Amino acid sequence: MFSLRHSSRNWLGFGALYLLLGGVAGGMAVALLQLLPPLRAAIGVIGIGGAFFCIAVPHLGLYTLAALMIAVWPYQLIKLLGLVVTGAIGLWALKVRRPLLTRDAILLVQLLLTSVICISALRSTAPDARSIALGFVSYATLTWTMATASHSGLVVRRIVGAMLLSGVVIAVIGLVQYVRPFVWIVSAAQTYAESPYYDGGSLEDSLQLGGSFRVESLTGTPNFLGMSMQILLPFAVLWSIQQASLRNRALGLVMVALLATAMVLSFTRGVILTTAAIIVPLLALRIGLRRSLPWLVVSVLLAGVLMLLWDPLRARLVSTIEELLRARNQNEPLWSTAAGWRAATLPIAWEIFTDHFWTGVGLGNQRTMWRQYAPTFIVMPGTEVQLPVHNAYLQLAVDVGIGGIGLLIALVVVAWWQLRRAQSLFRARQQRDMFALACAAEIAWLAMTVNNVLYPGLDNYRYFWVLLAVIGAIVRVAADQRAAAARGIANAA
Repeated sequence: MFSLRHSSRNWLGFGALYLLLGGVAGGMAVALLQLLPPLRAAIGVIGIGGAFFCIAVPHLGLYTLAALMIAVWPYQLIKLLGLVVTGAIGLWALKVRRPLLTRDAILLVQLLLTSVICISALRSTAPDARSIALGFVSYATLTWTMATASHSGLVVRRIVGAMLLSGVVIAVIGLVQYVRPFVWIVSAAQTYAESPYYDGGSLEDSLQLGGSFRVESLTGTPNFLGMSMQILLPFAVLWSIQQASLRNRALGLVMVALLATAMVLSFTRGVILTTAAIIVPLLALRIGLRRSLPWLVVSVLLAGVLMLLWDPLRARLVSTIEELLRARNQNEPLWSTAAGWRAATLPIAWEIFTDHFWTGVGLGNQRTMWRQYAPTFIVMPGTEVQLPVHNAYLQLAVDVGIGGIGLLIALVVVAWWQLRRAQSLFRARQQRDMFALACAAEIAWLAMTVNNVLYPGLDNYRYFWVLLAVIGAIVRVAADQRAAAARGIANAA
């Protein structure tokens, strides 16, 4: 039995420890404020506190990381937090004797792809090749971390829940940005202002396109905002459908509306297209056509009204057709229209790929290759830094050759197949929550793999890899359940 005296001693000991830690933390904060600019110092204080938090409570650190990855943060904050969380999860796994390595097909293919990319970086002359390769290493580490930490379905549900809550906050900030324009401190617009192509206008003007203000919230670019909202939509919709209470369904409807509105306000044409062509039909099939028909009718009517009455959306969509038609007229520079420019660069990228079929040009080297292959009416000299080929598959093929693109396609297929297997298991065991998560992940994954045809940069479009890490966590839960069932059968025999 605890005595009051013994308890008092414990509290005194804890109090002394907390005072010591508080003094150390205060001293470090003062030192940072003296040595660094205020913003860096504040981030340092938050980072150090976050590191202690992640080490003390690894899974809460993981949920925090999942939530923060929806936005883009200053300096290397998210990478440092990721390293701390990975280390904390590794120590937790050792403590509870959870296997650090399993027969994980997704992680295996991702590690093979990462190895090819790292080898390509070693022979590349591009100044950022090694940085890009380290990015791919961090993505593989994220997949391992989420999969290792997911010892139960509850962990996966909390990861997705943290991402949904973060997505709602990002969406609300985006709505505020649409009403009162601002530019996030690590927005791509800030980088554009430092480039030689900056025309001297306000940063808010750089987010104007075709007379419409493109919302980016805290994600760094409107394209990032569109993608982040899109991958969260299937999870939000299927969560809402599962709710029994009217209050929770209403909350779910508000969440879906916020995510969809922010996605539309980003005016990201490719994402809007893949949402209409992939996300909506697949969700309707999963929910059931009869059950989803009223919602489909309302959505179609709302989209029609928006197209008729809202000039910015209509202008944004119509401009795509106009730009593609103008691409046939080579009397004017194609780099003056986004869609025409992207369409014209595809055959050139294919030529570079076939000329360097086996090994590619080297990670990041394609930017200099465009000077040799592309006529100036397609790519304005100097603008090759913008990654002219807006196709992630073809971009990777140009950089690292047929081995890299083959492994990327294998990764896409393996992740999809593992999700299908997980769905079968969860359905058979009547685990409705996990089945819904696996279905939502599959729908988001199919849309994201098509998005890769329309956007470049797997190295910096990290939402592909964040979604893959969530898929890895779902698949690990299914694998653990199969292993437990196999051990039960073996013990019974």
